Amino acid sequence: MPAERNESGAGQYSIAIITLDESVFPEMRRSLASEFHLTLATTEQQIKNLVEDLELHCILFDLDSVGEGASDGIDVLKEIRAIRDDLVLMAMTQSATEVFRCAQVRRAPTSSS
Repeated sequence: MPAERNESGAGQYSIAIITLDESVFPEMRRSLASEFHLTLATTEQQIKNLVEDLELHCILFDLDSVGEGASDGIDVLKEIRAIRDDLVLMAMTQSATEVFRCAQVRRAPTSSS
């Protein structure tokens, strides 16, 4: 199944939204579609296709949508970063633990690494 796209933002920056919770896409589309070209990806193949799309500028990644939770999502973001260092990567999670958030910030690569 191809990724769901909105065409109203054609010619503008392209953002991929990666989540299993498809119910969030309509709200994001309402909020962002006037400024950005949006694509929803829910499968591994759709994610791979988007990462290979050189027209893609940004990924908004739901850390809870892969593996066993947010920690696995961080690992996927690292893999994406290794392939595409030109992408803006943003993450969202429902994890409310302060320990998780702090640990992930510390593990995030910096421009000096």
